[in-house]
Amino acid sequence: MRKYSLAVLVIASMALLALASPSARTQEAKDPQGSQKMSKVQSGEVVSVDAAKNDLVIKDASGAETHLTIAPSTKITKGGKSISLADVKAGDTVTCECEDSSGGCKAKSVTVSPGKTE
Repeated sequence: MRKYSLAVLVIASMALLALASPSARTQEAKDPQGSQKMSKVQSGEVVSVDAAKNDLVIKDASGAETHLTIAPSTKITKGGKSISLADVKAGDTVTCECEDSSGGCKAKSVTVSPGKTE
């Protein structure tokens, strides 16, 4: 009787594992892609602006530079008003919500504060 009970338990466990496995694989396939798209916040002083290449380079408090890629859908604001990338100047301070990309960060939104000279 014990052998029969053990065999049923093993078969039931294998069946549950087989049923759970496809959904676990689907979740694993989604997680790596989702983790690459996680948003993060970058802040720093603007080092350079290249409106033609849609590129903004900032330097954080530790001196590390980050390239921000500006997409047409990126919201850029200063003083609560929408501005263009060409309105951002070296020396301005920015806070950017972005997603990691191969060239740095793909900006979703950029908030600009006037630099020290203004």
